[in-house]
Amino acid sequence: MAGRTLLEGSPSIVAPFLWATANPKTYAAARDSIDYYSGTVIEGTETPEEAGERFHRIVADIASGTLARSETLNYTDPIDMYLEEPRF
Repeated sequence: MAGRTLLEGSPSIVAPFLWATANPKTYAAARDSIDYYSGTVIEGTETPEEAGERFHRIVADIASGTLARSETLNYTDPIDMYLEEPRF
C-alpha cells in the first residue's frame, strides 16, 4: 500500500456505498454501476425471499472487504470553469 491514501477509490468516507434498484430502466441504463437489482421479483424470476437472501450475501461480501461497484469505477466529473470576463 505504499503511496496510496487510506480513502483512495472510495466515494464514501465512512462506509462503502452500495447502489441498488428495482427499476428495470435504471438497471438497463446503469448495469455496470449497480450492485443489487431486485427487479427480478417484479419480473417473476425470483421470489422476495430469494432476492432478500441475495441482498444479504452481497452486503455480507462488501462488509467482508469485497469492493462495491462504486469503489471500482474510475469516474470523475469534468471540471467546468465559469469566468465573468475573458482571462489571458
